Amino acid sequence: MKSLKFNSIKKPWIYLLKGRQKAPFAAMRRNTITVMGMPGAHLTSTEIDPIVIRQPVGFVVNDDEHELQIKDELASWLYTEEPVPLEFDDEPGRTYYAVVQNTLSDFEKFAELRQGTVEFLILDPYGYGPEETETFTADTTMIINPGTAPADPIFELEVLQPVTFAMISNGDQYNMIGEPLDVESQSPFQKYERVFHSSGNNLTGWTTASAGEVDGIIAGEMTTDGSVFKAADYGTGESWHGPAIRATLPSTLKNFCVEAKVKFMNGDSKDIGRVEVYMLDAVGNQICKMALKDTVGGRSETFGEARVGNSEDNEFLISKSNNGPDHPWTWNEFEGVLRIERDKDLWTAYIAKVDPVTGKHHSRRSVSMPDYEGKYLQSVAQVVVHVAQNGDYQTPVQAIDEVSVYKINLADLGIPYIADAGDTITFDHESDELLINGENFKSRHAFGGQFFELESGNNQLVVHPESSFNASVKYRPRYR
Repeated sequence: MKSLKFNSIKKPWIYLLKGRQKAPFAAMRRNTITVMGMPGAHLTSTEIDPIVIRQPVGFVVNDDEHELQIKDELASWLYTEEPVPLEFDDEPGRTYYAVVQNTLSDFEKFAELRQGTVEFLILDPYGYGPEETETFTADTTMIINPGTAPADPIFELEVLQPVTFAMISNGDQYNMIGEPLDVESQSPFQKYERVFHSSGNNLTGWTTASAGEVDGIIAGEMTTDGSVFKAADYGTGESWHGPAIRATLPSTLKNFCVEAKVKFMNGDSKDIGRVEVYMLDAVGNQICKMALKDTVGGRSETFGEARVGNSEDNEFLISKSNNGPDHPWTWNEFEGVLRIERDKDLWTAYIAKVDPVTGKHHSRRSVSMPDYEGKYLQSVAQVVVHVAQNGDYQTPVQAIDEVSVYKINLADLGIPYIADAGDTITFDHESDELLINGENFKSRHAFGGQFFELESGNNQLVVHPESSFNASVKYRPRYR
């Protein structure tokens, strides 16, 4: 017997009955305006109404107790706060997104048979087919959308060489990130030039940091498990204490960016700990630091820190007291990025979780602060990573996956590269996002760029600049 799947769940005891009420397509409302003295009207807009599907269903019960159990299970299954996937066995490959409204109307009993009608409200008035993925065989390719309505594409561009911009077009519509180069007046340049990188797989080039180079006591020993830096031993101390290691940069930097990928897995409410990254000058003075901390006993509560200056003379871009809209639990069970940079006199800090499957940044916070007085403009020469325990409290799983330091190059008439070979640029026309390696770069969205749709039928897609990308597109065909 035919059945249905709702919220990705199929109940083996429910089956479809005849009599489904569903319009062939969503109702269209034409909005018009009339002009005095002119016959007829002007069409101003078209609105698509939601779809309502009324589906008779039946099930068999053994006794009154079993019937009550089934009713409770139905109520739990069919109640959702948001639209969820709805699939009918007799409409293979088609998915709707629905909520249930009203109740199981016209509920009837015939011996062991129970039947009634479920009313599904389809707010997004389309059906969706399975996801399609197409790989570009050249910079220009033809994609045939089999749906009867436009679809929202997601383009992924694997970068083959440095580019100052990336553009994808469909006929006279285009989307673009970055800026093309005027060869007569401009030169491309690498704004972020990586000068130091450690993947956490070995301790080569690292030495134990010295007292005063981190807040708290340096104790214990840092080790690597072949992929991350972590504490082999935290040592002892009444307050913050733990291992810290230091590496020297190839040269001192005035304009720089330091980025660390870290883990801070504080799922146990008893966990207290911190993971930190410092930048020092040539003689070991603290210039800035980034941190994740949980200092609250009895519940998990991670907060971030981004500080310029040392422990006594400083300014905080991000701290426990100015976490802004972030909830105390936003960065719990953290796997992601800590970053701080100085571009001339502008400091910018960034903290984000990174989805381990998609690589997409989320739970983000970015804060900038100009140093108008020039108090925190000393050059940096060393980087320190540190994990710590407070007293004898239980520590979370805390580790540093990798650390990178970049020199920020400046060019008044140049155009910076936005991506290098191996990077991935994503034009997500479904969620209106522009991503580079999973990080939101919508601030670089080019004027005039649009998050266009794939029309039903033929779509001629072109990527620019030429021979710069391995491109692909994925989308779900949409049906009226």
